[in-house]
Amino acid sequence: MKTRILLLSLFLSLALTTNAQDGTYDPSFNQGSGFSGFVYVIKVLPNQKIMAGGEFSLYNNTPVSNLVRLNNDGTLDDTFVTGTGFNNDVYAMAVQADGKIIVAGQFTEYNGQPVQRVVRLLADGTLDTDFNTANAADDSVYGILLQPDGKIILYGYFEAYNSQLYKGIVRLNTDGSIDTSFNTGTGTDNEVLAAVLQDDGKVVIGGYFTQYNGIQQNRIARINPNGSLDTSFNTGTGADEEIRALGLQSDGKLLVGGFLNTFNGTAVPRIARLQPDGSLDATFNPGSGTQGIIYNFLMLEGDYSFATGSFPSYDGTAYSGIVRLSPDGSVDSSFDPGTGLSGSMQIGVTTALQADGKLLTGGLFTAYDNNSVGSIVRISNSMLGTPTDISQETNIVLYPIPVTDVLQIENNTHLPLQSVTVYDITGRKVFSKALGKTASSGIDLSTLTAGSYLCSITDGNRVWNKHFIKE
Repeated sequence: MKTRILLLSLFLSLALTTNAQDGTYDPSFNQGSGFSGFVYVIKVLPNQKIMAGGEFSLYNNTPVSNLVRLNNDGTLDDTFVTGTGFNNDVYAMAVQADGKIIVAGQFTEYNGQPVQRVVRLLADGTLDTDFNTANAADDSVYGILLQPDGKIILYGYFEAYNSQLYKGIVRLNTDGSIDTSFNTGTGTDNEVLAAVLQDDGKVVIGGYFTQYNGIQQNRIARINPNGSLDTSFNTGTGADEEIRALGLQSDGKLLVGGFLNTFNGTAVPRIARLQPDGSLDATFNPGSGTQGIIYNFLMLEGDYSFATGSFPSYDGTAYSGIVRLSPDGSVDSSFDPGTGLSGSMQIGVTTALQADGKLLTGGLFTAYDNNSVGSIVRISNSMLGTPTDISQETNIVLYPIPVTDVLQIENNTHLPLQSVTVYDITGRKVFSKALGKTASSGIDLSTLTAGSYLCSITDGNRVWNKHFIKE
């Protein structure tokens, strides 16, 4: 264990001295004029291409309709063909293990075909007609959670799904049909704006609502795997204003952000942390926090996190729209965004990490640290993310470390792995290989020079990022 910690410390130390300061604008992302409007969601695919959805009609002066796929260098990927695209906003996306992409939002048409706010696309952008949504949602879908078993949780501002009463939240089977075993009763009485999936299958939701299935729940609730309210999650009087962001830490504690001023009667500065039982965590120390709005948390290794939103400062220091937080809620000053997000509006609403750790941020802004951008920016960042779902890091094991020639990948997930990609300390891809379905795979790295590397392994849905040293 000490050896692994030393190796990780060495890699991070080298990265910080070799790469740009965390928070630095990355000019290698060739977006040109970028997006003409709002970017609500960004997803990085296993092949490191980038999906972006929102409310826009142009990308770098090329007509597009609310959804694009970009190459890793920021150029438009014209192999992803959406035709006339979506006729209204795209708010959420999720990438399945088979590469198909679930898209949700406010739209009612895709490439000339009538759809109702939820679709599934094939990897080339074609509409997947096998995904059964029938009438789907009668109003906006804001978010998507994929369960490990492939079932799909949707949340938002709808009151019916496939003409059945499902207010605010519904769970679908893998074919798009309603999972009737998830019984939400009368659901929520207002919008669900954020949700996270716990490793026990429970779902925490936040938003504007004040009731769940007729029971008072002020803007936050935890739901059991069968859809019933988890009454052991006791938030008292809850939040006084809307919750827009939730982030789950490795110890089960929960970051809560939004426009809230109090939680269970205690003053909070738009951000708080809850214990696993729903009570306020008094050890959380955000200082004066912010007086703006937090829209998104992105969880990082070691329970660090990015918070993005519409705010000019955090704990009295200028951080325009983006800040990296230490596990206790204080500012991580090793991340320096300079003047941050700016423009007539400065709103950061979505973030995603590449396999090399670089951060993509989207929203509505025209500059980042005085560099002209169009609602999307790529930023240097040395901290990696947690796995993209509830799987533990120990499910994938690399050995031997240090490696001389052949690096073994032990797969304890009981699911087939798709591919492995190796990056050097500068973020340059130096090796890539498709993986088979065996429990263990070996990759020959004898041609690599000695040094520290990042190994990114995916099964098409989840991503495990591992450091190793080559002798």
